[in-house]
Amino acid sequence: MHENQNSRYGAITRALPPTTGKVFFVIHADNTSTSDMVNEFPVDRDGVPRVYATVSGAATDQLAIQAALDACVSGRGDYVIIMPGSGNDYDLGAALTMTKNDVHLVSFEGLERDPNRVGASRQVVLEQTYAASNVVDITGQNCEFAGFYIKNKANYSVVQTGATAHSAYIHHNLMYMVNSTTMALPVVDLLTTHGAIYCTVSNNYFTSSGTGTVLSAITAGAASTGTMITRNIVMVGDTMTLTTGIHNQAYKGVTEYNTVAELDGTGANGTITTCFTTSGGVCNKNIANNHASNDYTNDGTYMDAGNYLGGINHLT
Repeated sequence: MHENQNSRYGAITRALPPTTGKVFFVIHADNTSTSDMVNEFPVDRDGVPRVYATVSGAATDQLAIQAALDACVSGRGDYVIIMPGSGNDYDLGAALTMTKNDVHLVSFEGLERDPNRVGASRQVVLEQTYAASNVVDITGQNCEFAGFYIKNKANYSVVQTGATAHSAYIHHNLMYMVNSTTMALPVVDLLTTHGAIYCTVSNNYFTSSGTGTVLSAITAGAASTGTMITRNIVMVGDTMTLTTGIHNQAYKGVTEYNTVAELDGTGANGTITTCFTTSGGVCNKNIANNHASNDYTNDGTYMDAGNYLGGINHLT
């Protein structure tokens, strides 16, 4: 006879994602609620821990997160929820890897999926401190990465998808575009390893941090068929140069309702060479706040509609 899942402590009132899979939690060991979490979500009947606490030591927090990801079973719809850090960042000493299908790596904010909200608060901060690594590499299909305040390692991506990472869903994150000299990779990279199809990058807030040149905030290649990039905001200041704001070359791709802005005000100015470059899909209803005239480029015909330049109708 199976145990009553509603009988233990506060489990009956604990809201969890709607999934037939398992839910795992990552928490800082020094968080005052760690012991309560372990009591409410003990090792399950399969002998698998549900709560993974970080260990002391510089840039080791990825160990707990990766252990939770490794405990997931491909295709089951498992969730890894990273808990608020009680004022502490989650300092990563290596890239997180999402290799299994149908796995969700989220904070509680990532679960909300509010279509009208962009970015995330500082509840859960992921900072890549390793010398040569992205924040997360996704190769599994149908994976979700959402709800984080992120600082990448200078000159490395926040997210990079592999060729098999079909239908990756990257949303509601705040991403610092940390850079020192020249970053030859996009911040969200759907191009370098090619081929992941029907991905969605939405409701993210990108902000500059540091000088130098960054290739782009988001890039999807021609082989990334059906990729949708929508409702993102890209802000560039701090004397940073962004070669392209959003670059979506995906066949049947969609680039809509995004704002890309080159800042010019009380802070240090930023420069964007071209706000949007698209090919093989549609580029509609975006805003380019940029002094240059080449804010939209598309090699298709009748593929751009209703875009704006600083509040002025630019393309029809």
